[in-house]
Amino acid sequence: MEQELDTISVFSQLKTTLSKLYPIERWAASTTANAKQPFAPRFCWEFFRADPEVLARLGQAFRDYKGTVSWVFGPPSGSAICVVAVKDGQQFVGYPPLGRSDASAVINGTERESLSTREFIDQAIADVPNLCSHLERVLELGNLPSKSFDSRLIAPSDPPFLDSAPSDFVERGMHVAWIVHRTSTDGQRGETVSGTRRMLHFSVTNNEWRTIHTDVLDKTPVADGISHPDTRSFPLLSRISEYESVYFRNVEVVALREECLRARSSTSTPLAIRGLDKILLLCNWAQRMAADIVLKAP
Repeated sequence: MEQELDTISVFSQLKTTLSKLYPIERWAASTTANAKQPFAPRFCWEFFRADPEVLARLGQAFRDYKGTVSWVFGPPSGSAICVVAVKDGQQFVGYPPLGRSDASAVINGTERESLSTREFIDQAIADVPNLCSHLERVLELGNLPSKSFDSRLIAPSDPPFLDSAPSDFVERGMHVAWIVHRTSTDGQRGETVSGTRRMLHFSVTNNEWRTIHTDVLDKTPVADGISHPDTRSFPLLSRISEYESVYFRNVEVVALREECLRARSSTSTPLAIRGLDKILLLCNWAQRMAADIVLKAP
């Protein structure tokens, strides 16, 4: 029990260091390996709306660290980023924090194997304070306070304002969101030629979308007892699907934004509001760029 408390205390220090960058919604640490998480010890956390460039700098800081063990990005835990301890000098390929986690983990070309001997775990835990010092020095966090997560951040009283500067943050969802500005048409072929396009690092999660369905779209049960999306009140919003791609032309974006605002005003569920605010942010991007929205399914 004393050893468990020491482990929690050490990883709490890492959590405090990381929360100087962004608020952390939730975190977990483990010294036990299993089939889904074959490396230990590991530390997993979810930032609230982390900037992708800052997250890339954090990844580089982990790679540059020279300690008694190395800390590398490992298999994610749901939407959480995870770092795991490996023996110094070993290479770990796969599981980038910004992309989708469909790559395989390889250590020096061998199959995954647990490195979780008691000796190695103790060595890694003892290394965490040095890792924290390294991160604070490299990322210039020493004099910054930690940022506490407030659950009210998930569902603020006001929706994203259209005149606010568009923001991008890392929060993987059920689609990859693209803002695409199609600038011209090929007169000979009759094909639209792509101009500027930008991939964003956030989208609506499955849980958020299911909550939107339950709270907003599935309000009218039909004779068979099954609720169906209210396509008459929300024709554009109802086109979004968990498992299919969807395309919104720029001329549809204003109407999509208005549907999201109406939907937002009809629910008080934080998870639904969080998802609707993401769609509103996508609309803001599209209106700012005079562009289309593409939600690409995996």
